[in-house]
Amino acid sequence: MAGPWNITGLSRVSRVFFRILVAMATWGCLMWGATPALADVLYSYGFNARGIALGGAASAQSKDFGVAYYNPAGGILLGQPALGAGFMRTGSDLSTNGDDALTLESTEGVVLGAVLPLPFGSWLEDRLAIGFAAFLPQGVFLALDVPYPEVPQFALLRNSGRQATILPTASLRIFDGLAIGGGAQLFSNTNGSINAVIDANGDVQTLVGQEVYSSFAPTYGIFFKPGEFNALQALDGFGLGLVFREEFFMRYRIPLNTYLGVTPIELIFNATSLYTPRQWAAGLSYEWEKTIVEVDASYNEWRKYPNPNLYVDVDFTIPLLNVVFIDSVVYEPNFHDTFTVRGGVERRVHESDLWAINTQLGYFYDPSPVPPQSGVTNYLDNDRHVGSAGIGFDMYRIGSYEFDGPITIQAFGQVHYLVPRKMWKDTSVDHDNPGYPYIDSRGWIYAGGVNVSFMFDYELDSNKDKPRVEVH
Repeated sequence: MAGPWNITGLSRVSRVFFRILVAMATWGCLMWGATPALADVLYSYGFNARGIALGGAASAQSKDFGVAYYNPAGGILLGQPALGAGFMRTGSDLSTNGDDALTLESTEGVVLGAVLPLPFGSWLEDRLAIGFAAFLPQGVFLALDVPYPEVPQFALLRNSGRQATILPTASLRIFDGLAIGGGAQLFSNTNGSINAVIDANGDVQTLVGQEVYSSFAPTYGIFFKPGEFNALQALDGFGLGLVFREEFFMRYRIPLNTYLGVTPIELIFNATSLYTPRQWAAGLSYEWEKTIVEVDASYNEWRKYPNPNLYVDVDFTIPLLNVVFIDSVVYEPNFHDTFTVRGGVERRVHESDLWAINTQLGYFYDPSPVPPQSGVTNYLDNDRHVGSAGIGFDMYRIGSYEFDGPITIQAFGQVHYLVPRKMWKDTSVDHDNPGYPYIDSRGWIYAGGVNVSFMFDYELDSNKDKPRVEVH
């Protein structure tokens, strides 16, 4: 909860009763799964193994099922149906003021993705494709952790991989070399109520109602290959990607209604959870022979970051008693926008009729949007240098089967270095604050995983020789 209430003047029994109500409402919040405001797993780490290995610099490429997330417009330019699935895990070694207790809870989850060109004929041939990207955490659909604002916390990374993420997409080829696409990141919001009555025997009876309703945040993309235009053939090998992702967040609101004698009491518990900022991204890639290089940049609108703590609105009075109830104190985060730069390179180091090996390297710099914590709050965050590497094995034949895809096994590793940061408190801050007189943060975050993917045709005649499609 974001702050205390002043309940001076209540009798001991009334204070106990009031705390029981607060505990009941808090239990309701716990049961219905809200998280503190933080960025989701795709923003913090990336989507599939190849995209993460490239440092997330993949908005101007259309090479595998990861295009469903990195630029939905590229789905139709992939050329073939593609499916992929994998697993990723994260870990960390973080500290503040010499305390290692803030290590983030590790994330384990399944990555799923698909791009499916629609097999229409006539003028719609090779025009439309649908796809989806999803991350499903192991053992939890949506996690909860709502600490007090003065408790030291990595506000943007805490539990960032502990909620399901689903993104359906569609893409349309306007003409050769130019495609547009869009999708919607799906998530849920919660609303409900808790009604409590104390009967003549002193027993508390409650009626709890809760609904989970779906919301979505749109994403749009443009993919352009200038070399496919006759007038721009000198630019063959270049790719340009533009992506917009709307901000998304989860809200919950739980009113608690009851009576103290004949006096109505209403407490409204509000919070915003799982916040990811609006993003404007652009990427430029160049491909030649067996190498692809790409540079991406994104503008991230963190200034809209809401108060990540539980806010309680108190609405009742007790006649004839000198009692003052104060709503929770709101501490505005005052985050600022950031600019993230990414770079990635892929090189095919071996190729034969049976198999090939691709290697990737990536890097991005993600500055922190969190201002110096000179007041009551202790939201920890650091500028991050993030490096990644990956290796992919393409297999064109397995047993008696021949695939023109190919089938790919792709692995990655990622390391985040949090630049040490030290923030001093104002002298007006309570000396009991955990961050007084200063608070610092530093450390490392790790991620790793593997994907298996393949490309195929809707129809494949095994008795007919068919040339293999090269995928670099």
